[in-house]
Amino acid sequence: MSHKKAELYRGFNIFTEETRPGVWSFVLSEVPATDAPEQPRPPARRRVPGEHPSSEAALAAARAHIDRIQQNRKNRSNQGAG
Repeated sequence: MSHKKAELYRGFNIFTEETRPGVWSFVLSEVPATDAPEQPRPPARRRVPGEHPSSEAALAAARAHIDRIQQNRKNRSNQGAG
């Protein structure tokens, strides 16, 4: 089975894969920012554990996971500024 790019969401490419008939998973790959430092780090693909009953459910789970990543980063940056 191969990963199929589903969408770009908040700086992450989301890839979905049907691992078994009726079972879907997703992989995230962060897109480097264009205004990044001179030596940006290469994008890392992360397989997120979990199985989902459809590609739509996998996409919804991927979006929620990305939202949590963004919120955690925001919280950490606010803690450092205070």
